[in-house]
Amino acid sequence: MTVGTAGISGVVLAGGASRRMGRDKALIPVDGARLVDRAVRCLRQVADDVVVASGPRRIPDVAVPQVPDRPADVGPLGGLVAGLVAVEHDLAAVLAVDLADPDPGLLGALADRWAGEPALIPSADGRPQPLHAVWAATAAMGLAVLVADGVRSVARAAEALGATVLDEATSSALSGHARWARNLNRPEDLRG
Repeated sequence: MTVGTAGISGVVLAGGASRRMGRDKALIPVDGARLVDRAVRCLRQVADDVVVASGPRRIPDVAVPQVPDRPADVGPLGGLVAGLVAVEHDLAAVLAVDLADPDPGLLGALADRWAGEPALIPSADGRPQPLHAVWAATAAMGLAVLVADGVRSVARAAEALGATVLDEATSSALSGHARWARNLNRPEDLRG
């Protein structure tokens, strides 16, 4: 069953080096499924098509197309640019692969609220969460320019493009659970 607005795409950002985790986060099993497969499954609930921005490598046995980061070695912005270029629709729900409990209902609610801005970003834990958000495909060009100018922060790039950031109260009201922004960066995070 589709949640939220029909006619959106999905992008999983899975190209990170996983330095703090010490192993490829995309392949880590959580509740019996690899993080990359969990992210794809979440996005399939809201998106018509899903791509995985997989960085410089190919992830084995992924059920959707993969694209290399573009440009490479610039962090999640390279994956975001590549994913937004590859999607079929004007709007994409974007998830970082290390989000352990993504919320498809929140992504659908963001898509329903999207009014053409470069991105609509929820907030949690005192900061914007641009890697659990919806992005306009047309933002890819502006993001590429910012990357060429040396920007590496997704939050800074979103701000430079004029993205809309929802406050925590609004984000919480749209979410189905409180753990949607929990990410897995270090081995100890797997125990939480």
